[in-house]
Amino acid sequence: MKRISEIFEDYRAAGDIGAAVVKAVLIRQKEKMLEMRISSERWIDSGELDSLGEFVRQKFGLKEVKVLAEFTGEFDKKDIERELDSILRSMVEEHSALNSLLDHYEADLEEAI
Repeated sequence: MKRISEIFEDYRAAGDIGAAVVKAVLIRQKEKMLEMRISSERWIDSGELDSLGEFVRQKFGLKEVKVLAEFTGEFDKKDIERELDSILRSMVEEHSALNSLLDHYEADLEEAI
Protein backbone atom coordinates (compact mmCIF):
# COMPACT_ATOMS: atom_id res chain seq x y z
CA MET A 1 0.00 0.00 0.00
CA LYS A 2 1.18 3.48 -0.82
CA ARG A 3 1.18 6.68 1.18
CA ILE A 4 -0.70 9.83 0.17
CA SER A 5 2.61 11.63 -0.43
CA GLU A 6 3.71 8.87 -2.86
CA ILE A 7 0.47 8.83 -4.85
CA PHE A 8 -0.08 12.59 -4.98
CA GLU A 9 3.46 13.93 -5.21
CA ASP A 10 2.17 17.39 -6.15
CA TYR A 11 -0.06 17.63 -3.05
CA ARG A 12 1.49 19.69 -0.26
CA ALA A 13 -0.02 18.55 3.02
CA ALA A 14 0.11 20.87 6.01
CA GLY A 15 -0.17 18.12 8.64
CA ASP A 16 0.34 14.38 8.93
CA ILE A 17 -1.99 13.29 6.13
CA GLY A 18 0.90 12.74 3.70
CA ALA A 19 2.09 9.80 5.81
CA ALA A 20 -1.33 8.11 5.74
CA VAL A 21 -1.67 4.85 3.78
CA VAL A 22 -4.38 4.44 1.14
CA LYS A 23 -6.32 1.26 1.97
CA ALA A 24 -9.04 1.39 -0.71
CA VAL A 25 -10.44 3.55 -3.48
CA LEU A 26 -13.94 3.31 -4.89
CA ILE A 27 -14.73 5.15 -8.12
CA ARG A 28 -18.26 5.67 -9.38
CA GLN A 29 -17.68 6.81 -12.93
CA LYS A 30 -21.27 7.76 -13.82
CA GLU A 31 -21.62 9.93 -10.70
CA LYS A 32 -18.05 11.30 -11.00
CA MET A 33 -17.48 10.34 -7.38
CA LEU A 34 -14.44 8.95 -5.61
CA GLU A 35 -14.27 7.50 -2.11
CA MET A 36 -10.87 6.92 -0.53
CA ARG A 37 -10.20 5.04 2.70
CA ILE A 38 -6.95 5.89 4.42
CA SER A 39 -5.22 4.63 7.54
CA SER A 40 -2.92 6.60 9.81
CA GLU A 41 -1.11 6.12 13.08
CA ARG A 42 -1.21 9.88 13.62
CA TRP A 43 -4.23 12.08 14.20
CA ILE A 44 -5.55 13.80 11.06
CA ASP A 45 -8.07 16.58 11.59
CA SER A 46 -11.11 17.12 9.40
CA GLY A 47 -9.56 20.18 7.75
CA GLU A 48 -6.74 18.03 6.37
CA LEU A 49 -9.23 15.45 5.10
CA ASP A 50 -11.30 18.19 3.44
CA SER A 51 -8.19 19.74 1.88
CA LEU A 52 -7.09 16.41 0.37
CA GLY A 53 -10.62 15.75 -0.89
CA GLU A 54 -10.78 19.15 -2.58
CA PHE A 55 -7.34 18.63 -4.15
CA VAL A 56 -8.40 15.25 -5.61
CA ARG A 57 -11.76 16.65 -6.77
CA GLN A 58 -10.11 19.49 -8.68
CA LYS A 59 -7.23 17.39 -10.04
CA PHE A 60 -9.54 14.81 -11.62
CA GLY A 61 -12.59 16.98 -12.35
CA LEU A 62 -14.90 15.05 -10.03
CA LYS A 63 -18.22 16.15 -8.55
CA GLU A 64 -17.63 14.59 -5.15
CA VAL A 65 -14.75 13.12 -3.16
CA LYS A 66 -15.01 11.47 0.25
CA VAL A 67 -11.91 10.76 2.30
CA LEU A 68 -12.55 8.41 5.23
CA ALA A 69 -9.82 7.96 7.84
CA GLU A 70 -9.07 5.13 10.24
CA PHE A 71 -6.71 5.86 13.11
CA THR A 72 -4.59 2.95 14.26
CA GLY A 73 -2.20 4.63 16.68
CA GLU A 74 -2.55 6.27 20.02
CA PHE A 75 -3.93 9.77 20.08
CA ASP A 76 -4.56 12.28 22.78
CA LYS A 77 -8.05 12.96 24.07
CA LYS A 78 -7.33 16.64 23.40
CA ASP A 79 -7.17 15.88 19.66
CA ILE A 80 -10.74 14.63 19.75
CA GLU A 81 -11.89 17.54 21.91
CA ARG A 82 -10.34 20.03 19.44
CA GLU A 83 -11.98 18.23 16.53
CA LEU A 84 -15.41 18.26 18.20
CA ASP A 85 -14.99 21.94 18.99
CA SER A 86 -14.04 22.64 15.37
CA ILE A 87 -17.09 20.74 14.09
CA LEU A 88 -19.41 22.57 16.46
CA ARG A 89 -17.99 25.96 15.47
CA SER A 90 -18.46 25.21 11.78
CA MET A 91 -22.07 24.17 12.48
CA VAL A 92 -22.66 27.45 14.33
CA GLU A 93 -21.30 29.40 11.35
CA GLU A 94 -23.90 27.77 9.12
CA HIS A 95 -26.76 27.80 11.65
CA SER A 96 -26.60 30.79 13.99
CA ALA A 97 -29.46 29.41 16.09
CA LEU A 98 -26.95 26.91 17.52
CA ASN A 99 -24.75 29.72 18.88
CA SER A 100 -25.92 29.14 22.47
CA LEU A 101 -24.40 25.64 22.32
CA LEU A 102 -20.88 27.06 22.34
CA ASP A 103 -21.29 28.26 25.93
CA HIS A 104 -23.08 25.20 27.27
CA TYR A 105 -21.68 22.03 25.74
CA GLU A 106 -19.18 19.73 27.36
CA ALA A 107 -17.80 16.61 25.71
CA ASP A 108 -17.60 13.47 27.86
CA LEU A 109 -15.12 11.31 26.02
CA GLU A 110 -14.20 8.84 28.76
CA GLU A 111 -16.66 6.17 27.65
CA ALA A 112 -16.39 6.90 23.93
CA ILE A 113 -12.67 6.17 23.65
